[in-house]
Amino acid sequence: MKSVRCHPRVHLHVQASGRWSTVEPPLATLPRDGSLDGLYVPDPGEAWVEYDMMAVEMRVMAAEAGETRMLDAFREGRDLHTENTMVIFGWSELPADWQGKQDERRTFGKTFGHRLDYLGDPRRCMDIPNAQKLGLTAERLERAAEAYFTRYPRLRAYHRRKTQEYAVTREARTFLGRRRRGFSAGMALVRELVNHPFQGGVADVFNRTALQVWQALRPLGGRFVFQRHDAATWGVPVGQVDEAVRRIEAVFDAPWRINGYDVRIPIAWKEVRYADLSSPV
Repeated sequence: MKSVRCHPRVHLHVQASGRWSTVEPPLATLPRDGSLDGLYVPDPGEAWVEYDMMAVEMRVMAAEAGETRMLDAFREGRDLHTENTMVIFGWSELPADWQGKQDERRTFGKTFGHRLDYLGDPRRCMDIPNAQKLGLTAERLERAAEAYFTRYPRLRAYHRRKTQEYAVTREARTFLGRRRRGFSAGMALVRELVNHPFQGGVADVFNRTALQVWQALRPLGGRFVFQRHDAATWGVPVGQVDEAVRRIEAVFDAPWRINGYDVRIPIAWKEVRYADLSSPV
């Protein structure tokens, strides 16, 4: 099969959050299960290294809200999504049939928690996949939401404070000061602006670190390949993989100062990819 060089377009200013968009083809929206990875591969002699920022949105949110209970969990390396699932389901300990990160109850708890973080109505969360299968009802989800915010009172106070503020100012800013104006009305306006310090703050972290990584890898012959959500893929010469990893980790070792808190954003590494998907050439 003849190979064809792909030159995707990267748009920097089309998303309100500040995230970049990769189109023609839309690499960011391809399945993440690896089923289509063979469609695009590095050049011979080049390796692709990919990192994914771990729970970056929740880390930014926790600092913005001053929610120290979340920040402590991250600092201690605990699985916050599992802890939140226990709160949501009212468990004092994990059930015997717990399947870890693949457990559908954890998946639900993660999605439900994110809905609450963005002022979602718990009674309308029955549309989350597996809600009925797990025996949940709108009334039970309302109680779960109350338990969630009882655990995180500073997040609830942040929501109340920002609801009042945004209704007056009609604008929000990320921790780096990037502004977003709101053009909706009522709670639609508030939800639109509550989104910005969190997702917009994540975009700021991604964009700044991408520039720093590019500066670090340029002397090695590195290049930016594409972005996918909170992950970035970089191309480097095969012989420079270890040095590239070292330099990227040095970039992410520096903390971000957010609302008076030092927040480190850890990264998870994906498998290095080569031209034949498995070994150097």
